Amino acid sequence: MKLLVITPAHLEGHKIGGPIASTKAMLQGIAEQGVKLDVLSTPMGADDERAVTLKSWLPADFPAGRVMYFRYFGYRHFTFSPGLAVAAWRLAPEYDLVILNGTWNFPILAGG
Repeated sequence: MKLLVITPAHLEGHKIGGPIASTKAMLQGIAEQGVKLDVLSTPMGADDERAVTLKSWLPADFPAGRVMYFRYFGYRHFTFSPGLAVAAWRLAPEYDLVILNGTWNFPILAGG
């Protein structure tokens, strides 16, 4: 099974608090079941957002996983990211399931 996770911030975004930790725990548990996981996110909350590698798959902190970050614009907590939207629309059909992790951010709108 292949799972795509779309989230406004991922593990490097530890500065924003609790949702990062709960997402990490969820993804680790799913990965332990043998599910292939990919994540689309923004570098929001990273120590140095400009230093995060953008638009290429990077190894994730959980087994069988990758993460791809996209630049965002404007209000930090809305994370408007046209590049993430295009990637979500292009990639989603390749997955068995898409998880939208968040409620008030642009990446969730783009993934819907």
